[in-house]
Amino acid sequence: MLKQVKNLGLGFLAGIVLAYFNVVAGHMSTSGSLVLGGWIGFPILAIAFVGVTVTLVRTKRANRAREQTFKAALKDRNRRIEELEDNALRALRASWLTSSSNARYGNEIEVEVKFVQPLLQFLGYHANAYEVRRRVKLQMGRQQYAGEADWVIWSGPDRRQARIVIEVKGPKTRLDGAVQAQARSYAFALNAPLYVLTNGQRLQVYKRGVEGDLCIVGCGVDELQERWTEVEEILGVDAG
Repeated sequence: MLKQVKNLGLGFLAGIVLAYFNVVAGHMSTSGSLVLGGWIGFPILAIAFVGVTVTLVRTKRANRAREQTFKAALKDRNRRIEELEDNALRALRASWLTSSSNARYGNEIEVEVKFVQPLLQFLGYHANAYEVRRRVKLQMGRQQYAGEADWVIWSGPDRRQARIVIEVKGPKTRLDGAVQAQARSYAFALNAPLYVLTNGQRLQVYKRGVEGDLCIVGCGVDELQERWTEVEEILGVDAG
């Protein structure tokens, strides 16, 4: 629209200029000098130029104001959509955590399907961020044997650096020292700084160290609702 008005104004000015010089040229050819009618054309031309310029400036300002209003409305709409999505996600997560606190699992597979996978989804991980049943080479003294980590969360899409190893057990298995040693061996082999133990009833998170490992989270699943922020800051996709 602005371009069309601009072109129209320029065309209008060009027409006035041509007409003016035609008049001046006609007077000069008959009298050899400019007559009063030629001098009157200057203010007319100036007024026309100012009028077109003001119109162009006002049109440009109006278009800019409309553009800013549109961008502000679009930003506000996107913010409201994000708020609705966040509220819906929080409500869904709260419902899942409530149901998980009373869930009963028959075996390890059910714990993985009904607890571990939803847990990772609510922590922000997509399916390509983790691997199930990862083959691992373990070193025991001079002997090497193959192991299998239940779940491995990777730091990047190239899957070169493991971030978290999750060892899953059935609901009747205690998360004792033997289970921790198993999970730690996988984390050590994959150079993962964190490893997790769960049986669907408890969640234990360990930070691997040189002299010893530190349990940084240890709670029942029924406590996850109130400790979610803490768990998300440690295990979430955006955790440092």
